[in-house]
Amino acid sequence: MSEHCPITEEQVGCLVDGELTGQEQRRVAAHVSVCEHCSALAGRILAGKRFLSASSPEVDPPAGSWDRLVVALDQKQIHGLRTNDISSTKANLRISRMDNPPTTP
Repeated sequence: MSEHCPITEEQVGCLVDGELTGQEQRRVAAHVSVCEHCSALAGRILAGKRFLSASSPEVDPPAGSWDRLVVALDQKQIHGLRTNDISSTKANLRISRMDNPPTTP
């Protein structure tokens, strides 16, 4: 990448991975097509992806992995909801106190 290049390495990687959309995708693709440094980087990233996909056999996860993952996520969501409920309750109490400050005799 040149020091004056308006495109980051991350943006080039996202372009190669198909993660950009719309105007950003068009802008980065147009730049890569004319910038020697970014074009070379895109080529290296693509070559690396091809190498990794060709050299890595697909492996099935161990039996029961999906079920364990779903259970773990459910437990996190339940825990998260409890935390959010507690935070919500505390926030509501603070608002209530602000609306109705205690009177002093």
